[in-house]
Amino acid sequence: MPFIGTQPDVGGYSVLDALTASATASYTLQLNSANFVPNSANQLLVSLNGVIQKPGSSFTLSGSTLTFSSALSSSDSIDFIISMGEPLLIGTPSDGTITNAKLGLGQFLQLPSGTTANRPGSPVNGMVRYNTTTSKFEVYEGDGWSSYALLYNIDALVISGGGGGASGGGGAGGTTNFTQIAITKNTSYAITVGAGGNAGSGTTTGSNGGISLLSGISGSNVGGGGGGHFSNSSANNGAAGGSGGGAGGSDTGGSAGVGGAGTVGQGFAGGTASALNTVQGRGGGGGKGGVGANSNGQNGGAGGTGYTWVDGVTRASGGSGGGSSTVAATAGGGGAGAASNQTGSAATANTGGGGGGGGNTSVTNGGNGGSGVVIIRYIGTQKGSGGSVTSSGGYTYHTFNSSGTYTA
Repeated sequence: MPFIGTQPDVGGYSVLDALTASATASYTLQLNSANFVPNSANQLLVSLNGVIQKPGSSFTLSGSTLTFSSALSSSDSIDFIISMGEPLLIGTPSDGTITNAKLGLGQFLQLPSGTTANRPGSPVNGMVRYNTTTSKFEVYEGDGWSSYALLYNIDALVISGGGGGASGGGGAGGTTNFTQIAITKNTSYAITVGAGGNAGSGTTTGSNGGISLLSGISGSNVGGGGGGHFSNSSANNGAAGGSGGGAGGSDTGGSAGVGGAGTVGQGFAGGTASALNTVQGRGGGGGKGGVGANSNGQNGGAGGTGYTWVDGVTRASGGSGGGSSTVAATAGGGGAGAASNQTGSAATANTGGGGGGGGNTSVTNGGNGGSGVVIIRYIGTQKGSGGSVTSSGGYTYHTFNSSGTYTA
């Protein structure tokens, strides 16, 4: 460690090998039959004929040779010589005696580091170092250096864009929750956030939402299905998607419209539109938490329920279908279904909610679907970068409301 002034000697107390006095002043110091070289004469405790000798005046030291101030004789007795150097040495700890308490708070073991060019010239198996060129730890084994990555776990929520409403409500974007997924530190992960689907008119089906993706972790979440449109002769089916769109309606009876199918694990189907000899209500779009409601006579069906993630926010509900009266939006971002001659409500951005269905004529439009979102969280303080960073409950959150990159 750094020290101002003379560096202190560290080590243990050693009784040196016994010496036999003879007609000479100089003697070779040994420890366990090997020559011993103290740092200085002041390090030695020397007893001659029962008297402790003073370093410098009674004896001097040169390497491993101790020289008394005058020659001794065979009648003299060199009682003992003790090396008192290295007083900071704590010795070799016994097995199993080193605990976390012994190491103390804030302590660490720092590995050697350097660039790739600084690697040892003659490496041997088991060498470990931190490579500042690659920003990775590496170990030498076999015939070369191998890097190894540091990992940490994340939870993630991936929601695709919701489907646009037409007459029927749009389906919620496909929603997938990931728990304790290991990712590699210093690695970049591409984030894609799907757009909400465009609203359909009274005569065109709403478009499906765009796909959201967390590269290397999630598969392709499916965008929400568009709501079915109005027809004078027969109801039009909702589109399939992450959650299916609600069926459109008809004003002359005919066949009942069918809600679009949802994707297993990502969402539910849309609701149907009834077949009446009068104006029909439209089906609600499916949500992550449940199917869209079927129309009830001339009234539209409510959008399917959404999904509440670990952050406590509900998202990914279906859009409610249009009809003769307004159908309220379902919690989770889906749009409300409109009454006669009214436009359906757009879903809330970055919830993946489905757009609301338009009122029961061929000239009214639905509402746009809500864009998707990707959220990453992990326990503790901030480790990565990208998105909007917040913290809550001991976790760090990275929220991506648009496409970007998460760097672990």
